[in-house]
Amino acid sequence: MKTRKPLEPILPGVTDFRPRLARFGNGSDIPALAAIKKAIGTKTRRSNAKGGWKGSGRIRPQRGFQQRVVVKARVVKMNNSSKAKKNLRAHVQYLVRSGVSKAGESPSFFNSDQTNTKKDINEQIKNWGEDKHHFRFIISPEKGQELDLEEYTREVIKGFESDLNEKLTWFATCHYNTDEPHVHLVVRGVGEDGNTLSISKDYIRHGLRELAQKVATKSIGERSELDLKKELSHNVTALKWTSLDSSIEKEMSQSPDSSIRLYKGITYQTEVSKIYKELKLQRLQFLNKHDLSLEVTPGVWKLSSDAKATLNAHAKLDKVNKLVSKHLDGREALSQLVVHEKVERILEPIRGEVLGVGFQDGHGNNKYIIVSGLDGRNHFLEPSRFSVANGTSIKEGQLVKVYSEEKPHLADVVIKRFSGQKDGIFDEKQFQEYVQTSVGQGTWRLPQDASIEDYLERYRTRINSLEDTGIIKSVGERRFSIPHDIHEQVGLLDKKLGRAAHVTIEVESYLTLKQQVKYEGATWLDIPNQIGDGSKLSALGIKISTANQDRQDNFSLRGISKEKRTYKELEAFEQSKLKETLKLKYGSEVIPVLGQQYNGVVKRYKILGTGIHEVIKTKDGFFVRKLKTKESLLPIGSAVQFELTRGGSRVRKISSGENAKRTKGKGR
Repeated sequence: MKTRKPLEPILPGVTDFRPRLARFGNGSDIPALAAIKKAIGTKTRRSNAKGGWKGSGRIRPQRGFQQRVVVKARVVKMNNSSKAKKNLRAHVQYLVRSGVSKAGESPSFFNSDQTNTKKDINEQIKNWGEDKHHFRFIISPEKGQELDLEEYTREVIKGFESDLNEKLTWFATCHYNTDEPHVHLVVRGVGEDGNTLSISKDYIRHGLRELAQKVATKSIGERSELDLKKELSHNVTALKWTSLDSSIEKEMSQSPDSSIRLYKGITYQTEVSKIYKELKLQRLQFLNKHDLSLEVTPGVWKLSSDAKATLNAHAKLDKVNKLVSKHLDGREALSQLVVHEKVERILEPIRGEVLGVGFQDGHGNNKYIIVSGLDGRNHFLEPSRFSVANGTSIKEGQLVKVYSEEKPHLADVVIKRFSGQKDGIFDEKQFQEYVQTSVGQGTWRLPQDASIEDYLERYRTRINSLEDTGIIKSVGERRFSIPHDIHEQVGLLDKKLGRAAHVTIEVESYLTLKQQVKYEGATWLDIPNQIGDGSKLSALGIKISTANQDRQDNFSLRGISKEKRTYKELEAFEQSKLKETLKLKYGSEVIPVLGQQYNGVVKRYKILGTGIHEVIKTKDGFFVRKLKTKESLLPIGSAVQFELTRGGSRVRKISSGENAKRTKGKGR
């Protein structure tokens, strides 16, 4: 088994970065000034269609250079989904988190004429749930420090509304927690007339950025050639793929010998062309020091074929290091960091403590977690929404186990099972009729917030995808032959296409080590032999040993004998204490009989040192049970049916119930 080596952090001035020089690609010799064209202000063709631009005109350069503004956009679907509503509320919370305002505190929201509190915004977005979608933008002016970002945003919105010929409902906030101050703008997907607001992709991709650049330029003036040179000069020594590299690559791609020519003594028509030529030459000379470019003959250059991949990998690692640093707080060395790619399978399970959780972008996407492992290394992981049990969440301080598992697509499991009853043939029409009948009888449960039409459409889409890949074969009239090894074939295809490996995160303890020291009931620390001899000398191993000793000292101070310190004794004490509390509210405890079914309603979830416990109210009292490690949480208020089994207990959801509400992610 090949052992992963810790990836070293990127540090300014480090020169021992020596990737292998590989073969080169093809290209040609036409100068490309893409970055300059982006920098030059232009007027572009606009359509009169609602949701697009208005006005018209050929593209023609302006006299100066407009201010540079980066705009990121995202369209978020709503469609009355409770999950989407929860996501929007979480986004609001994320935008006003502490430490991102200019004063290092929680920022305020604002709109066209006033400042808003988080309470105001949460009240405002209550009616957004039934909308088809809403829009999220991040607007980042290069010289944001020189702008009054609130007034700047209001001016951009005025132009936005003018371009769309539409009055917008919106709110925004300003963040100063990065090198470039930026604005988070959220726009409702409904116009003033109550109809769905549609914005063309062309405007989202280009028009809004041009508008934002125009407003910034009007406010603080145009950029000079010196500003332009200063901006692009940062790209010369950047260990990432830059606009200079893209221009060089384009020139190479159109050259008969896949090279770029930068001869001395060439006369350029404009100062901009001269500046750009000098910067490209400096960039190639810098990359040459790192074996990522080669001067074939004097003035004739080539990029290595792996230059882009290598620079992108270093850029990602640099970004990861910055994310990780704020969580480590000097406790661990960055040199101990292992970055796990999404497509990478975790060969050996990682057990450890969660050092930090966050998002890799301003939209609250691409979640990451950092785990301090018992192997002595820190692990950077990018979990999917399926990595943890539904209704639960990962929080700092929890003790977790992370591993990869071969898990077939759920839709494929259903397709194979259904076709197995039909001699290996999946008949789409028969399947739809079967599902509709089963849903009507209550024997087939649809996913949360999915209509039967949406649900069946997902299967139709999946069938089409499997047919396109050649894994299943059509036998006519929407009937398909399903191979017996469909799961294996899909797994091999996923690996070939570089799709994300399925990573599971199990929470072994919702209580932090500090919380466990004085906890009265059973905890993870009370389970014998939790860490092996090889892990005791790791940073986490030492921390666990210290916590263990502190817990034993605490037992002694409380006069608890060694016989009463066992996991079994402490768990019994904890269960008894919980049930006494529940009796005061729900009456007597229901003791199920093996084989008999009971009806009830999920009332609450309680986190104990031994895990999450589910409380079900019945007509005769209450029933409490400990959830399995990967078991999902049902919405509070769900009507359920439960029974005692030889392996414990089993609960089946009957309906969401009249007052059901989604459980919040369970943490401590």
